[in-house]
Amino acid sequence: MKRVPRQLAIDLKYRGRGGPRKGAGRPRKPGGRVSHDRRPSLSPHHPVHVTLRVAKDVANLRRVQAFRRIEDAFQEGKDRFGFRVTHCSVQSNHLHLIAEAENRVSLARGMKGLEVRIARGVNQALGRRGPLFAERYHAHVLKT
Repeated sequence: MKRVPRQLAIDLKYRGRGGPRKGAGRPRKPGGRVSHDRRPSLSPHHPVHVTLRVAKDVANLRRVQAFRRIEDAFQEGKDRFGFRVTHCSVQSNHLHLIAEAENRVSLARGMKGLEVRIARGVNQALGRRGPLFAERYHAHVLKT
């Protein structure tokens, strides 16, 4: 039977298992602005200012066809999942909302439902397919 040679050790310094290095990781996407950090906890006593940016290839949201679909989506989903939209402003490439939510989960579920309704309606009105919103919504708790 043939003998297998024993593995020889090389004198190398052990430096750990990788870790943070300059230039390591996935490259940043240009234009990505909303971080994926955990959203702040909410109180039902404080409203939230929410901003939704649409993709660059989407036509003006203030066009009559798109605006009507956005209004319909607000009417359908204005008070669901412990989430209420109290004020809204439609701009050419983004939406501003003042909303109230019982907690962080209510805000997430209410916004998800509202985003789906808006996206389906606007995409149908403008004869387009694909994602309508460019990124996650930005939320800022209004404490004063």
